[in-house]
Amino acid sequence: MTDININSNEIMDEVRLFFPFYDGSPKIELEHYTDDNEVYKITVNSTEFEYRYFAHTQKEVLTYAKIAVFRALSEFTGYKPPWGSLTGIRPTKL
Repeated sequence: MTDININSNEIMDEVRLFFPFYDGSPKIELEHYTDDNEVYKITVNSTEFEYRYFAHTQKEVLTYAKIAVFRALSEFTGYKPPWGSLTGIRPTKL
């Protein structure tokens, strides 16, 4: 199991899209393990989401973790930002 910290800056960027002033509520947990694919299990309060991806590199493992968190929070909240998971000062100015 690769250690991916939910409090890392990359993952917290995804959380802040849905909860700009995140203070630990709702409770969000990320579990990652490998079987044939990379499996990401995200728990928001008591709702569980599970996503599977095939990653070739360690960078892809983190990228897919961010995608899994984004998808889980999008499904949980019902909010889908028009710019996706892009973050920064002007994400709509591409």
